[in-house]
Amino acid sequence: MKRFIVEFGMGCDFHGQDVTNAAKKAVKDAVSHSCLCGLTEILNIRDLDNGIKVKATVAVSRPEEVDIDKVKESLSVGEKEDLCILQMQQEGFLVQTE
Repeated sequence: MKRFIVEFGMGCDFHGQDVTNAAKKAVKDAVSHSCLCGLTEILNIRDLDNGIKVKATVAVSRPEEVDIDKVKESLSVGEKEDLCILQMQQEGFLVQTE
């Protein structure tokens, strides 16, 4: 699998303190910054729901409370292959290059 789009997003749920809502907002924020036209124009992918696979990593403060299926609903295109929920660290988290 080749990586074509890397994007970052941020989400907060100040009033509800709900980590699932914060994760959904972060995914929606990242997706809203992504332009997928190159996938259709350059790679000739016509079906964005079945023609691409989506892997997402979300860092949250309380990963055990995240409803992963609800967060996956925030991904608007592609096969939701892998959603990784990470414990947020003070140092942040790294995106692997391979």
